[in-house]
Amino acid sequence: MSRIRGVDQRCEVAWLNAAVRGDAAALVERMERQYRAQTETVAQALADTLEGLRFVMLCGPSSAGKTTTTRLLCEALGRRAVNAVMISLDDFYRPSEEIPLQDDGTPDFEAPEAIDVPRLHACARELVQTGHTLLPRYDFAAHAPCEETVPLTVFGDTVVILEGVHAFAPSVTAGLEQEGIAPIKVYINTMSRFTEDGRALLGRRDLRLTRRLLRDERTRATSFYQTMTMWDDVIRGLTTYILPYAASADYTVDTTIGYEPSVMAAPMRARLPSLFGTEYEARARQLYEAYGRFEPLPLSAVPSGSLLREFL
Repeated sequence: MSRIRGVDQRCEVAWLNAAVRGDAAALVERMERQYRAQTETVAQALADTLEGLRFVMLCGPSSAGKTTTTRLLCEALGRRAVNAVMISLDDFYRPSEEIPLQDDGTPDFEAPEAIDVPRLHACARELVQTGHTLLPRYDFAAHAPCEETVPLTVFGDTVVILEGVHAFAPSVTAGLEQEGIAPIKVYINTMSRFTEDGRALLGRRDLRLTRRLLRDERTRATSFYQTMTMWDDVIRGLTTYILPYAASADYTVDTTIGYEPSVMAAPMRARLPSLFGTEYEARARQLYEAYGRFEPLPLSAVPSGSLLREFL
């Protein structure tokens, strides 16, 4: 596995606050460049070894930044004269009545069996054999596949990136290998933490929870409370279905953006009090106090193409 260095594995809050007060624009540019450099490294490695059609499995937990990382990989490959396309495994979800159930009777969307794996393998096989396939689309509002499909045609040197939380599942990767496809695996996650005097203030999962809370409220009309009710399932899916296979990755990318707590501080401290008085109060207060330690940065400081725009 090739580790690609992102931001420092520990970032001291005092240093970050001084950088924000000193030259915030330079800080933002530096941290964005550190993240993007990782995608450039992966793209170059793929381009250097590409002959014909190559499949890449891009896996990461919820709110790790899979969409933006995949987009940047496609753009970086394009600059190297390599065709690149993205396929979201989310579009291969089964109808709600076919989703496996947890012990409490609720649908287990974190399980690989929630994906129509045979259909995924059929699409991959068609791309290899004919260069053409019809991709499904999933309607998350209706919890069912859409009736229409989307045609995809590939030709020449092409990288097909299949991204999703289930990308490393053995049922997915073994089936591809049986089709004669040996995919490259890229694992992404927030891998850095923020400390104060050596004490952890915000850990890796704190960052992803923050991203998820803000994104779901903005794009899915999901309250902070509703997101918190789902978070234990997200962590269960990570520890059960993702982490056991992370070490099989050919490349790993740290998607922490070094200044993100400074941007998240104001919206989080404005919204976290909605959880006070609920069973999530202790967690909310821990995050509220932590974000109070960061010098805030306005949303306008975040570049338009930043990974953070997925969540803010």
